[in-house]
Amino acid sequence: DEKVQLASLIKIIVDNPNYELPEGVNSTLDLVTDEEAAQQFEEDVNAQDPDLIEQTKTEIKEDEDLVTGSKESLVGEYIINSPRYYANTASHLTLNENGTGQYHAVTGSSLT
Repeated sequence: DEKVQLASLIKIIVDNPNYELPEGVNSTLDLVTDEEAAQQFEEDVNAQDPDLIEQTKTEIKEDEDLVTGSKESLVGEYIINSPRYYANTASHLTLNENGTGQYHAVTGSSLT
């Protein structure tokens, strides 16, 4: 959620004429890499329009040019391996319909 939060701050600066980079911040990259500046900007946006960040997050998540999501079920069994390294061990991932699964490598782990 942190990435979407930071993307929302960038989108607000770029797309909304009522907002601009805070004083002393030279780029959106500077904003999102400076935790204190990002937090202060977030507080400023919330003070002016408490719903804007959440609305912007929704816009980002619904924009198919920005976010792609799987339309298909991920239920199934998968072999995970890096063919780049021939001596690399493979692992096995099972995803169940109920949201659980198993990950097996050298040892196994349940997923929830």
